Amino acid sequence: MTTLKPGAVLVNDRILLRNRIGRLDDEGHCVRQVLALNDRELEFMRLVCTECTYKEIADQMYLSPRTIDGYRDALFEKLNIRTRVGLAMYAVRNGIVKLI
Repeated sequence: MTTLKPGAVLVNDRILLRNRIGRLDDEGHCVRQVLALNDRELEFMRLVCTECTYKEIADQMYLSPRTIDGYRDALFEKLNIRTRVGLAMYAVRNGIVKLI
């Protein structure tokens, strides 16, 4: 069973997360866009929240370090985030990982 945070929707085993985009609509409200993260992106986000290096993440996911760099850069752009800490904070805030 998957527990979803308010504002998230489960569709075809993918979690659609609502993300604030840095632009405003005509009434001055922040525009939201629904973002779909695939299973590999979710796995990557969970591993980003550990003390693993990107090389260790690549080894655990059976991918090359360059592919991991691609995941990281794509998520930075998709989520409008600039750092690994930002990815970890996003993962916690959106229920991708839970703090113990």
